[in-house]
Amino acid sequence: MTQGLHTIRVYVDDTSGTGWGKDDIFIKVYNRDGVLKNETSGQAQTYFELTVETGADEVDYWTILVTYDDDGTVSDQGFKIYVDGNLIYEIHHLTTSIHDKEEWIRETLKVIRPYTFSIEESVLTKFVLDKNPTGSSVYLYLYDPNAQEIARNESDTVKVSIEETLDSPGGWVTVIEHYRGSSTLSYTLETIFKLGPEFNDYYDYNNTDAVAFAHTNKSRGIGFILLDLQKDFSASTSLVWVNEGNNSATSDDYIYWAINMSVTSINPGDTCTLNYVVYPWNVSGTTHMDRFADFNITRYELKQNLQVTRQATERFRIEVQVTVYDDNTTPEPIPDANITVIDTATSTIVDWALTDSQGIAKLNLERKSYNFRVVLTSAKKQYINETVSKDYSDSTYYSYSVHSDAITIRMYNLVKLTIKALNNNTSPSQPIQSAYYRLYNTTNYNDPDSWLIEGYTNLTGAISIYIPQDNWNLEFNATKTTPEDWDEIALYNDSAFTQLFKGPARKINFDVVETVTYYLYDKDVSYSKTPTELRLVNTPSVIEKYWLENFSFTVKIVESETENEVNGTIHWYIFGTGNVLWDSGSGDSRINNPYTLTYNTSSLDAGATYTILINATLTTDYLLPSPITITLSVLKRPIYVSMNFEPGSIIFWNESLSISVSVTDRFSSDPISGANVTLKVLGGNLNAPLSFQLDEDPNNKGIYRTSSAQEDILTSLNVGVYTVIADVGLKNYESAEETDIYTLQERPTDLIVISYIVIPWVDSYNISADYKDTRLSRIIAGASLEYRMYDANGYLVSSDSMSYLEGTYLAELNLTGLKEGTYQIEITADKDNYESKLAFITFIVREHLTELTVETTKVTVYYGEQVTVSLEYKDLDFLEGIANAETNFDVLGVEEGMPSISGSLFDLGNGTYLLNFSTTALGCLGSYIIDVTLDKTHYSAQHVLIYLVIKEIPTVAIPSKLSEELEWGLSISIDIYLNETLSNTRIEADLAYFE
Repeated sequence: MTQGLHTIRVYVDDTSGTGWGKDDIFIKVYNRDGVLKNETSGQAQTYFELTVETGADEVDYWTILVTYDDDGTVSDQGFKIYVDGNLIYEIHHLTTSIHDKEEWIRETLKVIRPYTFSIEESVLTKFVLDKNPTGSSVYLYLYDPNAQEIARNESDTVKVSIEETLDSPGGWVTVIEHYRGSSTLSYTLETIFKLGPEFNDYYDYNNTDAVAFAHTNKSRGIGFILLDLQKDFSASTSLVWVNEGNNSATSDDYIYWAINMSVTSINPGDTCTLNYVVYPWNVSGTTHMDRFADFNITRYELKQNLQVTRQATERFRIEVQVTVYDDNTTPEPIPDANITVIDTATSTIVDWALTDSQGIAKLNLERKSYNFRVVLTSAKKQYINETVSKDYSDSTYYSYSVHSDAITIRMYNLVKLTIKALNNNTSPSQPIQSAYYRLYNTTNYNDPDSWLIEGYTNLTGAISIYIPQDNWNLEFNATKTTPEDWDEIALYNDSAFTQLFKGPARKINFDVVETVTYYLYDKDVSYSKTPTELRLVNTPSVIEKYWLENFSFTVKIVESETENEVNGTIHWYIFGTGNVLWDSGSGDSRINNPYTLTYNTSSLDAGATYTILINATLTTDYLLPSPITITLSVLKRPIYVSMNFEPGSIIFWNESLSISVSVTDRFSSDPISGANVTLKVLGGNLNAPLSFQLDEDPNNKGIYRTSSAQEDILTSLNVGVYTVIADVGLKNYESAEETDIYTLQERPTDLIVISYIVIPWVDSYNISADYKDTRLSRIIAGASLEYRMYDANGYLVSSDSMSYLEGTYLAELNLTGLKEGTYQIEITADKDNYESKLAFITFIVREHLTELTVETTKVTVYYGEQVTVSLEYKDLDFLEGIANAETNFDVLGVEEGMPSISGSLFDLGNGTYLLNFSTTALGCLGSYIIDVTLDKTHYSAQHVLIYLVIKEIPTVAIPSKLSEELEWGLSISIDIYLNETLSNTRIEADLAYFE
């Protein structure tokens, strides 16, 4: 059934009988889903007529169910079924054993449900009806497109099933009849189409290079793609493929393919090489094209040789590696040199870095011109080299395809001097800690031109400095006398003090030209000190804590040899990146009471690694211990982010929406204030994501909400599904992201029209439609409404847009060229973000109803008189006279051979017409019928019969004398006159005689 209004007529063969003796006929019409759309019944008559309207979503095969019982005298019955005047089915010579069972049939029809479905190709199909209660008796019927019963089955204990091959294309019908059992029945009808490679066998061969198989409704697919076939012999090849479905959807299937070769001759040693791909894929989509798209794309990509041309990779910044060396004969790298990069155009510092243990510093720089300044600080002296420049803006040498550059900077006239001071009175030798030294390159250190370097030995007794190449004087004092008196020292080339270099003397003069290491022997140091060490107590060397958490360490001082604890003062320092000091402190460590520090990480930045340096100070009887370090990692605290949509994540367009983001500490569940919460919205028809910064609710800590302005933007987006990403960032906390979606649905609408309009023909007619917002119950202005008007054959008659005027949409139909008949008007309503709606109007244009009033329906006149009758032709729709009608009258005699005349009425111009003719036109007396017809385009015709009797004209004969006496034999003259009595006029007689 196509969309629109349809008329169904069922003609009945046997209409014999009277009263209750007629057959009872029952007709019901169901849509494809078994929904009853219309019905009628009655005793047998020529035909039964009913109409149904097919909606846009009901276009499909429908079922017309005709049932009857035999009450008549004729046992045969038959039917012809017409839809919109077209015969679709007929059957004759039906017999039934059901007699006088009208009420029984009515009850039976209440428990029949037909369902239609369309078949395009032959398929084995199984229908399974599961019912509840199971004891109910149910028939299941199957009818083919020719309304022939193919199968039936019945059961009152188990499921009812039918399995048949549906081999005719068209509309098939299953009918469920519940004829006995419980008064109510619930059921499920399952239709299983046994088709597809998982059931049927398929095989073929041809010269294709690929074959693929996909399950009908599951996501399984596998295919074969032949890439290359190389052979040493001549052969014709074809691809053979077989799918063995085993005619069962549950049994294991198999698929294989092979290359078939037809060879006329082959030589020993000939080879054949096959290169192929077996490609399984996840099948998706509904159409064959969709479900094989993945395979087809892969086949195309494999068969096409991909040509790739790669341009040189470009890099916006250039990576510059700076290596700093000393001025040794074999230059050695200098660590901890400060590299400063200066923009030559602006003389501003743009970057800096310290060299690592290999003397290397790496910098990522924009491609500009720079000066590189190296500053080395050693023993409180600074050594500077700023002689190196590079212009990275010169694209000739440094285009964007050049990613890096290496610079070597030499600190001229600078070498490394290392002197290790040891006390040789102990075995092994002990370092001389905190001894004062000075180096100067003139005769007197007070000389203004002298380059004086001074300091103290470290915990290992070493002096390690960078020093200019020159002649130097060294003075050393470990005994710390006041006033200062320099110790007698000697320099050796080895730690065993066997290779004397200089001394002994209180001042040693020597040249420094290369990087060198000497060992210093102090003859004035005769004492020995107890070596000590720092020991961590129940403390790991690596500590990992989340920000805001406490960490602790416990440290004690012990003698290296005996492990006995020693009293002293612990000093701790927390260094961050770049050796930046974050915090420091000290405390006493006592015997049996080591120093413990508990520290809260809130004073540090999270996401960083720190070095805790621990050393100690002791009495002069002890050597200072070497410092120890603890690596501290302060982790960012994880947070929990949740997003809430109010009133929900699915709303109608342009309705209120508020988004709130809750930010809490994942460990403590405490709300977090001060976070940076960014809301990103993407999807729908957005060309670029939207981004909003959320403010914290002043009344709810840790809750961040959209503002009213932001909410207006969110709800004004076009309908669609949008992804919302909440990015949360806060110092010392992990960045977190929460993703959710919200859907803007089209606003529900109603399209209200008068669905059935019958009018008398007019030149034009206005139709109206109300396109309303269902939720707000108000008219939607600014929408696009159009109408299309179709005739009964489905041809477009007219179409146009509808105009909005004072709260409704109007269109004027031009009916001037339209004939009377039944039309369908289709109205579409649409507006962005509103539901589109479709409505139908059955529009019937009929002729004007008319009325003909005649002055009299019987006229009796004498021959020769005028026949004059007044008639009024009236429009009953508009209650006015109808002028300018086409008129005709025919005067017909009632006896054979009587004359007749025709003519037209006289139009008086106001709907009144005058019948006027002379009876002499007939020339004959007698009875006549005057048939008067009045008609006008678009008006119903009227005719009336007027009975006419023409009588003879009454006359009287008047003699000149009534009596006279005379003698016999004499003549007499008498004049006789013939007079018409109506006008008392003398007339001539056609015949006169006397007897």
